[in-house]
Amino acid sequence: MATGRAHIFEPSLPRQQQITKSYLTVRVKWATISSGISKSYLTVRVKWATISSGISKSYLTVRVKWATISSGISKSYLTVRVKWATISSGISKSYLTVRVKWATISSGISKSYLTVRVKWATISSGISKSYLTVRVKWATISSGISKSYLTVRVKWATISNPILQSE
Repeated sequence: MATGRAHIFEPSLPRQQQITKSYLTVRVKWATISSGISKSYLTVRVKWATISSGISKSYLTVRVKWATISSGISKSYLTVRVKWATISSGISKSYLTVRVKWATISSGISKSYLTVRVKWATISSGISKSYLTVRVKWATISSGISKSYLTVRVKWATISNPILQSE
């Protein structure tokens, strides 16, 4: 009776971007079919996502969407997003974004949104810069693009390799 040992060959696969998403969706839908198809539904989604390859992003999205499909597609939705991101390759950036967005898609696309962003960045290659940015932005996109925003930036800079000047 011959005995042997089995060798299992497992090739190493390249690492892919690891995305972890968890969300809860509640949809209430009302449909009426007569001559055409008329559908109306309300969607409430709570989403939490973490992307952990190089850029670490975590955000929570609450979306309230109302859509009616008849001859064309008319969609209106409100999105509230709280986003926290950290970029750690050379430039370290951390920021929190709260966005309230209202969009209506019919013939053209009309989007209006308000964004409040609190951003903290540190650049540490030779010149060390740290700054905090608070931006309040209101944008309406229709035929042209109309954007209005207010930015308040507080910046602190330290140059760690100064040039020595002789008197």
